[in-house]
Amino acid sequence: KIMTGLPRVTTALGNGNLGKVQASEDGIALLIVSGIAVSGKFALGDVQGPFTSLKDAEYNGITAAYDSTNTVLAHQHIADFYSEAGNGAKLYAMVVAKTVLMATMADKTAAYAKTALSDASRGIKLVGITRIPDGAYAPTYSGQLDPDVVNAITTAKALRADEFDDPNKRPVHFFIEGRDFQGTVSTLTDLRASGGPAANRVSVVLGNDATVAASVAYKADYASVGAVLGRYAKIAVQRSAGRVRDGVMNSIANAGFSGGYSYGTYTPTQLNTVHDKGYIFFRTIAGKSGYFINGDCVACELTDDYSLVPLGRVIDKASRMADIFLADYINDDLDIDATTGLLPVSVCKQIEGDLKSYIQTAMTGEISSVGVYVDPDQNLLTTSKITVQIFVQPKGYSQYLEAITRFIDLSTETMPQ
Repeated sequence: KIMTGLPRVTTALGNGNLGKVQASEDGIALLIVSGIAVSGKFALGDVQGPFTSLKDAEYNGITAAYDSTNTVLAHQHIADFYSEAGNGAKLYAMVVAKTVLMATMADKTAAYAKTALSDASRGIKLVGITRIPDGAYAPTYSGQLDPDVVNAITTAKALRADEFDDPNKRPVHFFIEGRDFQGTVSTLTDLRASGGPAANRVSVVLGNDATVAASVAYKADYASVGAVLGRYAKIAVQRSAGRVRDGVMNSIANAGFSGGYSYGTYTPTQLNTVHDKGYIFFRTIAGKSGYFINGDCVACELTDDYSLVPLGRVIDKASRMADIFLADYINDDLDIDATTGLLPVSVCKQIEGDLKSYIQTAMTGEISSVGVYVDPDQNLLTTSKITVQIFVQPKGYSQYLEAITRFIDLSTETMPQ
């Protein structure tokens, strides 16, 4: 096939190949919240930032008083973000009208998340979508959720694909507010089900701080997207947000679920079910004080190669690194084998070695290994295209540990050293 259009690097992601039978540029985030404009500071739909602290947002008019006056949670989400990410983390914010649905905020044809992402110089990798609806909003619940939640998964999935396919390659992960959970676990929509959303770069946050939720009526239905977004902004791409060694959630004093339900409302079996259905919330760990994120749940089947947030973040970073490296080869003049008319093996090996070294260096500690293969049986003269295959071995995640404890009979056994 003869290629047309601007010379470019095109990356595709393989799926179905895994053997599963620090605040940085990787953590630049966007948070979309409901609110009103502040005269002289920002208009609705403006892309604000990047903020690097809560004080930046407050200077721009998004204060605790702004929340209470306008019955919104803009300041709350930003405060939670910085409570987890720490000062220095880059956060963009967009305030939109209460009438704007989350599904519309994530719609690739609407001027919300798409507008913020379209400027590649911002480098946004993580997007939080939240909403406090207007008083006239009266949803018909399905699967224990406001339908806007599930619809937002669909639009975010489409926007993610659009951003990845963009010539500037902007792979992002979305965190949707699972607001207004109706409380019944058994009939809660299963995001991991076969035939479900299949959105492997979209997560739904169902957990919140029950103390905040109980403080004022309009806060009862919120989920702590800002807190989850902040934790992911802080950690390296390969790291689980639920990693116990990274410490408790600073912003969660009393774990709960959106809709006004406390963590203690549910049995261990019910909590397991919520986890298995693919939602992010906050949980306790035996022998530890405070609360932790339950895991890196994504709205897709567990058989998907990217069924955990860090798996998607790792492969997205690897694809970005490949794009950066291979861009030097655009419109480059390369030798052709005089006998076959194809790429010489020496050229293929040079690309393989240089790209492997580049990714290994850029992702030190973030991947287990990487391999690169350039098939020499490529007719560059005919197609003007070189296909490069990149194989990434991610880190493994110790989600389930089994400790067998028993007495030892020293008369017949030897104590292990």
